[in-house]
Order: sequence, then structure tokens, then C-alpha cells
Amino acid sequence: MRKLLLVLVAMLLVSGSVLAQDVAPEVYCGDLAEEDCAVLVQSQAAMTELSAVAFDLQIDVSVTGVPDMDGPVVFALTSEGAYSGDPEVFAMMSHPDMAAMQDPVAALTKAVEALRAFDADLSFTLSLPSQLVAEDEDIPESITLELLLVDGLGYLNLEPLAPLFENGSSQVPSQGWLGLDIASLIEAVIEQNPDMFEDMEMFGVDASMYGQFSDPTAFAQYATITRTDDGSGDTATFDTTFDFAGLVQDPEFRALLEQQIEQQIEAQGGDIDEEEFEAGFAASQMMLANSVLTATSTIDLTTGYQTSATFSMVIDTTELMAMAAEESDDVPEVPPVVTFNLALNLSQFNDVAEITAPAGAVVIPFESMLGMASPEAEATDAS
Repeated sequence: MRKLLLVLVAMLLVSGSVLAQDVAPEVYCGDLAEEDCAVLVQSQAAMTELSAVAFDLQIDVSVTGVPDMDGPVVFALTSEGAYSGDPEVFAMMSHPDMAAMQDPVAALTKAVEALRAFDADLSFTLSLPSQLVAEDEDIPESITLELLLVDGLGYLNLEPLAPLFENGSSQVPSQGWLGLDIASLIEAVIEQNPDMFEDMEMFGVDASMYGQFSDPTAFAQYATITRTDDGSGDTATFDTTFDFAGLVQDPEFRALLEQQIEQQIEAQGGDIDEEEFEAGFAASQMMLANSVLTATSTIDLTTGYQTSATFSMVIDTTELMAMAAEESDDVPEVPPVVTFNLALNLSQFNDVAEITAPAGAVVIPFESMLGMASPEAEATDAS
């Protein structure tokens, strides 16, 4: 039941996020005027041809009504960095056909190609809820990750993580950069064990299932897009809202979702449990009954580049908890409410400083991860 509920909610969120995008594989313009739609079309072309960009990102997740917790439980993720690579590879990886690809080996092979054509310099800081930090002195207020991806090799800076490994294995370096040839590792795993990927799934659902929802015009009646600036500036701003409550009440959407899940279960030699599906779908309806996804994007009218974007969603579980209370006494008195906010800023379009491997990095031989080399195999110095 829980797995089915996760699948249903994941599919609903994927459907909404596709329609909420202002730049999609096929541009969704809704009822926009022709000249405003042209701005989105121009932006799609410009962003598709983009080879490098810098960014900063802020994500906040707040949950109210958590049992035994005073006040909202808040997770905050801040990130900054840059990436560069071949625009054709970017386009290939974001194409709807990739999501619908039914051959996992072929998909992973393309992913390896993308890794080798993609360089990134990323920093993430996760701030943990104050309630958790107060309960245990060993829990840090924040955790920082500094990552590099260069020519298919991934690197992790151990310096910010040193406090977490104070009592760890002496075999783990306490400082400096640690690297792994991720692309070669994936290739070797595929070569040695191709059969293990035959039944590979995402969220327990065949990847081809997501291809059914990649068309931004599917169920477009639940998406509304408007231009909100006054037209006098150098940028255009578009707001998009998506009505999940309406979507989950749509008989056509429900039939499509059930058909896809039934095909997936039958492919595994099983039969769909209609009672379980009904319960899971009802729970999804309750969870998303008062949920509206909103997104905003700002586009430079001269270049077509999207300079900023926001994304927000509130999930109010009041109706879901009311339904659960009919079957169980173990239900929170105050229904949890989850609020998700994301803010993204983009800059340095096609003008990012070269991203290079860190000097002196210790690179773990990928063969040792496969058992092709002895566990005692010495790491090599990348300097």
C-alpha cells in the first residue's frame, strides 16, 4: 500500500511539474498571446544551446504538525556552483525519449557519455532542523558538501566533512579531495553484469511510464500560465499554476494511471490489486486535495536566457488524516502540512571559468569497487 501510494504521488508530481515548466521539450503557452509565447519559444532555443552557466539555489522545506516537535521542522538547502558541457548531450539527456527509454543498459550508456561531456563545480549546505540539533549534541547544525565532476570523474572535498569522520576508519583520508572514475565504473558494471539492469525501475515504476506524461499539453486544462510583468523592462516574467486537486479528480487521468500501473505489475508476473489501487488513489486524492503548484520564471528578452525561477508547493494532509482516522487511532492530532519552496538564479551564461580536477586529489581505482582489484589496492595520486 505504501509503495503504491508513493508511485501514485510521484506520478502526479511528475505530471504537474512537466506542465508547470515554462521551458519544456515542447513549449507550453496555454492562453498566452502570440508575442508572449514567442518569448518562451526563444528562451527554449537559447537554453537548449547553452553550454555553461553559474547558479545559486535555495530550497526550504517546512513541515508543521510533526508529533512531539515544537514549531515547524525546517530543512534548508543552499547551493551554488557552475557547470559546462556539450549542449547536444544536454539536449539528449533531457529529451522525453530518454525518460521513455525501456532499455536500461542503453540509457546508462548514454548517461556515461553525458558524464564525460559534463563538468560541474558544486557546493551544497544542508541546514538541519533546530529541534534535531538540540536533541543530540553530535548532530551538526549544517552539513556541507563540495563536489567536482570533471571528465567523468567525481571528486568530494573531505575537509568540510572531517568532523563527521572523527571516529571513522583510518583508511578514509581526513582532508583533501577524494575522487572516483564514475563513468568507467558504470561502464565496467554494465559490462560485467548486464542482466542486473533488465528489471531496473524508478520509484518502482517502469521508466517508460514517465514518457506518457512528458507532453506539456497533456491535461493542460489544469495548468494556467500568465505573463505578469508590464512589458516595459528588459525581462519577461511568467507565472504558472497547476491544480492537482482537479487532476486527481479527472477520470481520464485516473484511467491512464491505472493502465500504466497495471501494465507494470503484469510485466512482473502479477495482477493489480483493485482494492489496493482504489485505497492508494483515494489517499493520493486526499493528500493533494488542497495542493497547488506554482512556478515563476524570468527571461532576458535580449538573450532569451532564463535568469531566475521559483517553485513552490503546499501539501495539506488534513483530508488524508481524516480518512486515516477512520481506520486507526494512531493519527496526529494536528494534520501535517508540508511547504516546499525553491528559488534559482542563473548567471555567467556561456562564460564560466574552466572547471578542472583538484590538484593532489586521491583517486580510488574504480576496479576496487568491482572486486577486480584487491581491497588493499593503493589509490593513485591525480596530481
